[in-house]
Amino acid sequence: MKTRNTTFPNMTHTAFAMKIAADTALYLPCSAETANSGQKSRFSEASSPQTVKGSFCFFGSKAPESFFYSDSYFLHSGFDSDPHLRTMSAVLAFASSNLKKNNGNVLQVLQSAGFDMNSVKTDDMELTTPHSIGTVMACKKLNDTCLVAVAVRGDRYHHEWGSNMLAGKHGDAVGFSAAAKTIAQRIQHYLSENHIARVKIWAAGYSRAGAVVNLVGKYINRDPSLFGTSPEDLYFYTFEAPNSSGTDTVYRNIHNIVSPCDLVTQVFPRQWNLHLNGVKEFIGKDEHIVTWQLSDRTATLAEPYQTVSKRAFVHNLMAYIGYSVSREIYAERLEQIVSTALTIIMGKPDLQKARIFSFFAKVFHALYEDSSFKTILSKTYFSADSDECSSPLSSLICSHFDLLKQQTRVPLTEYETDVIKNCIAAIVGVFSDATNSVGQENHAGPVHAFFFLSLFFNFKNLVAAHGIGLIFSELKATDSLYQ
Repeated sequence: MKTRNTTFPNMTHTAFAMKIAADTALYLPCSAETANSGQKSRFSEASSPQTVKGSFCFFGSKAPESFFYSDSYFLHSGFDSDPHLRTMSAVLAFASSNLKKNNGNVLQVLQSAGFDMNSVKTDDMELTTPHSIGTVMACKKLNDTCLVAVAVRGDRYHHEWGSNMLAGKHGDAVGFSAAAKTIAQRIQHYLSENHIARVKIWAAGYSRAGAVVNLVGKYINRDPSLFGTSPEDLYFYTFEAPNSSGTDTVYRNIHNIVSPCDLVTQVFPRQWNLHLNGVKEFIGKDEHIVTWQLSDRTATLAEPYQTVSKRAFVHNLMAYIGYSVSREIYAERLEQIVSTALTIIMGKPDLQKARIFSFFAKVFHALYEDSSFKTILSKTYFSADSDECSSPLSSLICSHFDLLKQQTRVPLTEYETDVIKNCIAAIVGVFSDATNSVGQENHAGPVHAFFFLSLFFNFKNLVAAHGIGLIFSELKATDSLYQ
């Protein structure tokens, strides 16, 4: 099936790139300095008698991090942006890793914050499946109401990676939506089981869990009375969440903390009509990466290299994907095979995953050193007849894959190997078609090669902004309790 861009039928690749940059500028957020400057918190600047100081550890770290909890965070409206509650919500989200492997980190946080440990309910926290979603809920008395905390696992979720890639053709992203509906039902059952009639709900999630929490907030905001609450009594915080919602309603009680340099927050593309509900609160500063020069069709992607804004590259990359490959094409041709491949890889034990990632890096570097790879890549992504070349490109990639697999002890079965190779072929095929998606005279190939080669060589740098430690440091810098 050919993917065609009928919106911009007569646009050169350079003009198309400028169009993307112009459109993307509409989405670029203000800098962290602008977003935070001159704003003095109207919440307590000092630790009050009701403030509890506790500690927790990030997954895999033995170094304790401090946190400050107070019931006073929930005495104001959920519409307000409270820097203390924002940081404490990050603690709740970051502590919610796999309970079995993390010694109940989130349970220790809840206990330190004074929640009734007899009220704790956990679901899907010890095992993962492609359709599971881990949650921990607990409650405590708060004046004449009850505060329910909902912690959603956003790290160490293994097989759930496959669900992340299920977008569907329209509406909310189906993988995130299914998880959000499950959590909304769990909340209702929890309230019923504990005979809670009037409630304030505090929910927090990071990454995948952030995308899910965003949708849970959306579903509850549609009719808060079904949950015994009101919009001002909802305190929903997401951290570095991918786009998950088919709407972008400004629910003021959903606070999305986002680094504009984080590649993960741009999945899925806005051009697929997927967004985040609520308000965005930006952290972090822009940085730079080194990429190839974007040349004309008659040239190649080579030196001299150029330094570009990481934020601009991330936004332009995802905008280009969104314009080149429609959501419908992705749903029909890619999402199932990509989902299955990720479930296989990410469902492996940590040491096996590390060996697989190392293997993939070796495959790419072997390809890059292969002169025929550059020739076939040029024909696939620079030629107007790229359809005839996508098969040779995927065949070359898979041949290197097979050769290195024979030389390396990679923890993949034959079935798993076939799934991953089929996934590679599908991706190459779709983006080969997308070379012509702006019309045969537009020569979009160099733009594709520019983005994807630059993406590979900068991948670690581009996902660094998604790291929990960096995010928490940025949040502490805006919270006076940590000064």
